[in-house]
Amino acid sequence: MFLPPFLLWGLAGAVLAGISLGLLSVFVTQMKLSSLSFTMSHAAFAGAALGMLINLDDLVFAMAFALIVAAVLGPLADKAKLHVDVVIGALFPLTIALAFLFISFNADALKGGGMLSLIWGSILALTPFKVVLLAVLSIVLGVVVFLFYKEFSALLMNRKLAEYSGIKTWIFYDSILFLTGAAVALSLRLLGGVLIFVLMVTPAAIASQFSYDLKKIMIVAPAVGAIFCLIGFYASYIIDWPVGCTIAIISTLFFLISVFISPKRRKKFSG
Repeated sequence: MFLPPFLLWGLAGAVLAGISLGLLSVFVTQMKLSSLSFTMSHAAFAGAALGMLINLDDLVFAMAFALIVAAVLGPLADKAKLHVDVVIGALFPLTIALAFLFISFNADALKGGGMLSLIWGSILALTPFKVVLLAVLSIVLGVVVFLFYKEFSALLMNRKLAEYSGIKTWIFYDSILFLTGAAVALSLRLLGGVLIFVLMVTPAAIASQFSYDLKKIMIVAPAVGAIFCLIGFYASYIIDWPVGCTIAIISTLFFLISVFISPKRRKKFSG
């Protein structure tokens, strides 16, 4: 309530990032694409680092790199007749190599602290324009999932069966990749390229500890992501820690707690 206006924008952006990444985490975990989070975050990280190196808008380059990876993953996996997770694993070394290569060319920015916000995140990183973009992305993501819930559900259950039933799965599969790339690029400055992937896994992983119902998981995961970002934002402001680190620590602690108190775990041991 008593935060200055520029921090309120950051807080709003943090909640929106938690919502969008939390919902996307359902697809990442259900499709067993946890390595997608590493590759996509480091692709955006590399793009932003290049933007800073040549003194241009880092958001544009982060978005471009993330969307290029999204555009390559699906068709490359189909052409190579490999699971997309294998292709992601092959692309990950390239993205992280480019990220640190661009950083090495711009050591002054790293010393000055500008590059550090790309690595660990910063509560001062989100501008009103970026917050508006995050709001638009969250709305688009929610509407797309709501309108095509049956198709997405079929895709998550079994892609081949979904194709046999007449669903053009590549459209929905690629749309998730592109939306993930956009969400990662917009959240990069706030959460940091090294730790942003925590919100692409833990919200859905926690929600899955308490329910088998996909619809409930899709509702709970974004709420969990928003709560983590909200708590992490305030905690980082109070104790002066990087916001990405704070959110990562909080998310991991809650995940461990959820595993221990999960009804699924109790049923397993009781059975």
